[in-house]
Amino acid sequence: MVQLACLILSIIILVVFAAGVVPFALYSASVILALGTLYVAWCARRRDEAPRYSLIVSGAIIIIWLLITLLPLSNSVWRVASNERANIYAQAGTALITANELKVARVSKPAFSLSLNRAGTWRIIILLLGAFAAAWLAASMPTSYKQHYLRFLVIAGVIIACAGLLGRYVLAPGNSVWWLLDIQAKHSLACFVNPNHYGAFLAMLCPAVLAFAVRDVEKREWERLGLWVAALAIFTAGIIASESRGAYLIFCLSLLATGLLFLSRKNARASIGLAAFVCLGFLAIACLGTPSMDRELRALFHRKGQNFPRIALWRDSLGISRDFALCGLGAEGFRTISPRYARQTTSSGYFHHAESTYVQFLVDGGIIGLILIGGLALCYGREALRHFRLRGRSRTVFISAAGAIAVILAHAVYDFGLHVPLYGIVAGSFFGLFLGRPSSQSLDHDRNRNLSSARLKQ
Repeated sequence: MVQLACLILSIIILVVFAAGVVPFALYSASVILALGTLYVAWCARRRDEAPRYSLIVSGAIIIIWLLITLLPLSNSVWRVASNERANIYAQAGTALITANELKVARVSKPAFSLSLNRAGTWRIIILLLGAFAAAWLAASMPTSYKQHYLRFLVIAGVIIACAGLLGRYVLAPGNSVWWLLDIQAKHSLACFVNPNHYGAFLAMLCPAVLAFAVRDVEKREWERLGLWVAALAIFTAGIIASESRGAYLIFCLSLLATGLLFLSRKNARASIGLAAFVCLGFLAIACLGTPSMDRELRALFHRKGQNFPRIALWRDSLGISRDFALCGLGAEGFRTISPRYARQTTSSGYFHHAESTYVQFLVDGGIIGLILIGGLALCYGREALRHFRLRGRSRTVFISAAGAIAVILAHAVYDFGLHVPLYGIVAGSFFGLFLGRPSSQSLDHDRNRNLSSARLKQ
């Protein structure tokens, strides 16, 4: 119960406060999740449950390395880490000396670190702690609570989708989110500042809607099936309202991946029929689009007929990675160096992110960061494979999590959505749901606990 309460409370805070863009929301949600994880870990230790040490160690090493990149270091380190970094800090030191002489700023002795963006690195550390804690809590929940959590996510997604539709077609939010919180957002939808993140978040929840719908078809729960179909219709309308071609693509992938996951079921006629019907019907609706979406699809290329804008940006990012190959720029360091490497092929000289999670990891983390992230991915893959071979797991939870992970990995190709706290923490919880214990083990554990309590009372 503690796991579910912590996850729901933290997500509500993030949804209310602009998906975590407001610092208070990110800090509060991460603290709640961390405290819940400590409590659950302590209870698991008392029950002699073996934790997943490989995942814990690999995640802890990443956090420790990010903390190391914040430490002030001597100039000799910059020459070893990167000549370009040493040149940048030399110029920055000269500028600070000049500012002191002109009495514009007062800095006694500049202290530089491996990270080019200390504030951004601190933010990523806090976000990672929240995402890791969300994964832990989701993995440790019994199956019934996991299903309650998925239902809560769908309800939250419906509210967000309806608010986005209202803001797009009825009452424009202006420069605010939720029509109340003014954060100078030009294209906000519901709690999201970026329409692409809004559409991707809804697409991430679609596999859960389909999984519950198929389960109700098998159980002949037609009234609840109508609710899931209505939820999917609202999600589809919300994704259309985002007018993001990327959201369209991963929405199609979401439907396709969920349909393929149902192919492994033994009694698959009703499930495959419903999945195929939903996929064809809602893909047709998505293809209708809007006039703005039609313009977006026609603008896939530059007006000059050159490459995609993102490809030009990724090419620039590779130049950055060569100059900062070993240690990278530090978490969120890309935005500080982007104007220095911008080419004329891009539409703007300043970018917050590399528009790809994988490219962002390469530029911000360097070789060391890629090794650490690769180690975490290998540990997770081993645990996921072990869980996949177990019997008795909840198929609804498994398909919801697997479909969401497929959407997250595809979305990461062309966007860095994980830096949005609401998206990142919910994504972490889906990775945790995939690693949870099978339903039979959870039921046996709950039954044994109840028997033990009854014996103690006697």
